[in-house]
Amino acid sequence: MSWEEISRREYPCTCGKSTYTEIREMDDWNRNREHIIINCPTCEEKENIAKAEKERKQAENREHLKELVLEIKPYFEEHYMQKWLDYFVSAKHKKAAWMLAKEINIERQSLSSFYQSHKGLSVDDYVRSLANPHNMLKIIEVLNINDNSFIKKVEKAIDLNKSVYMLRFY
Repeated sequence: MSWEEISRREYPCTCGKSTYTEIREMDDWNRNREHIIINCPTCEEKENIAKAEKERKQAENREHLKELVLEIKPYFEEHYMQKWLDYFVSAKHKKAAWMLAKEINIERQSLSSFYQSHKGLSVDDYVRSLANPHNMLKIIEVLNINDNSFIKKVEKAIDLNKSVYMLRFY
């Protein structure tokens, strides 16, 4: 599979002293990609500084996210895990727990994927695994938790996750 250039355009750079080149490519599967070549040393240096700052900020946010997760998990475990387990007390088997989790919109797996990934776990182990930071706002809502400090930490962790990873939560 190879990428083929489909267009190349030159534009004046922001400082006005040179140009940058925008290149668009397509592969055999009709996927597109584009990249930019900065032809101006001044603008290229500015771009490198901006990129380094962005990477530094992301690393800082990753560290803060790790710290928050290390606070959120044990706090939830200590203060709310029993209430969470009690919420699933009516689920006598894993499928019933999966159905309840689906109902409150914190389970994303299909039933067959669920069975494969949770083979050998008890209902309690499965319910505990659902109590992750990604699901925490929904759990807070379902359990009617009014702990503002805890809620703010969870919201901050979710915001940091979006800025660091843009898509997936750990």
